Amino acid sequence: MKKILALMLGLFMMTGCHGNTNQEHDKLQVYTSFYPMQSLAEEIGKDYVNVVNMTPEGEEAHDFEPSVQDIAGLEKADVFIYNGAGMEHWVEDISDAIESKDLMIVNASEKVDTIQLEGKDVADPHTWLSLRNVVIQAEAVADAFSKADPKHKEEYRKNADAFIQSMKALDEKYTKLLEPYKGKTIAVAHASFGYLCRDYGLSQLAVDGLSSESEPSPAKMKEMIETIKNENISVIFYEGVSNPKVAQTIAEETNINTGTLSTLESLSTEEKEKGATYQSIMEQNLEALYDAFRQ
Repeated sequence: MKKILALMLGLFMMTGCHGNTNQEHDKLQVYTSFYPMQSLAEEIGKDYVNVVNMTPEGEEAHDFEPSVQDIAGLEKADVFIYNGAGMEHWVEDISDAIESKDLMIVNASEKVDTIQLEGKDVADPHTWLSLRNVVIQAEAVADAFSKADPKHKEEYRKNADAFIQSMKALDEKYTKLLEPYKGKTIAVAHASFGYLCRDYGLSQLAVDGLSSESEPSPAKMKEMIETIKNENISVIFYEGVSNPKVAQTIAEETNINTGTLSTLESLSTEEKEKGATYQSIMEQNLEALYDAFRQ
């Protein structure tokens, strides 16, 4: 909270009594909290939006804190899209720091059927890793853009429909390839894939909690190793941008392979250079899962 108060003071000093300058821009000015929201905004807005993603490349989205410059930018934005479901812990605080009455704030997961974490009064925030959830999020973004920029409402609807159709087609591919493995368990370094597993009848066995920055206890490591051996799991996955040390240690102890599943919280420089998208990386995740089950 002290950091948020400091940001609010800095924001006041930076913005002074300057008004919103949205009228100076032809495009809808959109801020997003991290990559999956950026991808949605760009897919649906295309040429009619200017998108600024707040979380820097390679930074852990769970740990991101907005800067004074971020909040100042939000003052000038038309739309701010965040994932919700508890992913961005800072949103409620900075909402008090935003003076703009014109900023449309969009909780993309507002209509998603969230998973409540066992023994905790919080939801699993990784809603965007379900293609079915992303369809719901895309609808929320399309509605927001249409309200903020009604002149291009038809274009936003057309773009959203095309994107949603591609997500449904990929969902059908997931369903077809993973159908034979319903009831199976995937071993992961962190509990990020609950929604994906729910969609296709899988279970996730996680070494540790939701953040890739947390470290498991020795007791948890021992439990994980025993369970992997008992259930004949052949691959343990770690997140592509995270440290693979924990997964590698378990793989060595159990004589299994390691693999990567992307949480898409950010794209690496290499992925950007190759033109990677949300869809292409979700396709890679499917390939990784399918290959693991066939080992």
